[in-house]
Amino acid sequence: MADKNRKQKLDKHKFQTFKHKKSFQNQKGKKDEGNDRWKNKVFNDFKKLKRKEQVGGVDVQKLYKEMQPQTSQSDEESQSTSAPQVSPAKKKFEQKKQASRFSQAQWEHDKKAETKRQKYEEMTKRKQEKEEALQRYRTKKKDRFLKLCKRTSKGQPVMKHQMHFLLEKLEKQHKEQTQASTSSS
Repeated sequence: MADKNRKQKLDKHKFQTFKHKKSFQNQKGKKDEGNDRWKNKVFNDFKKLKRKEQVGGVDVQKLYKEMQPQTSQSDEESQSTSAPQVSPAKKKFEQKKQASRFSQAQWEHDKKAETKRQKYEEMTKRKQEKEEALQRYRTKKKDRFLKLCKRTSKGQPVMKHQMHFLLEKLEKQHKEQTQASTSSS
């Protein structure tokens, strides 16, 4: 009986591995799939070049000439004669367009430089204000400390300065309370 149970378990195990292998084979895909991707990539690159040609970014014929192996001079002459000649007005227009692109790029560069300069000035201004505020705070703290540390000849603290700072503190609290009550009502 133990042998019978063992056989069933083994058969079940074989079935599971077979099932796993079968699903794995389905995931591999077809051999032509990679080729299709390559074709799609080439086609998309071609479309991109066409779009750039329409915009006027890249001269596709010149690009293809560079990619092709060297042809004889007679072939080049026949191609140049068959190709339509560009009128001088069109050449001038293209040069003007390129110049405007250059001026536009220069304008954008100047604009970026100006914003960068303004940010730098603002940063230095904030830094300077912060340093001044910190300096004022330190001097005020130092003066306060020196006044509060003053002692009489017998070693007792000078109460005049203590009372003065307590009075300032109370006035400040009163001022804050009156401002809070006026703003809330």
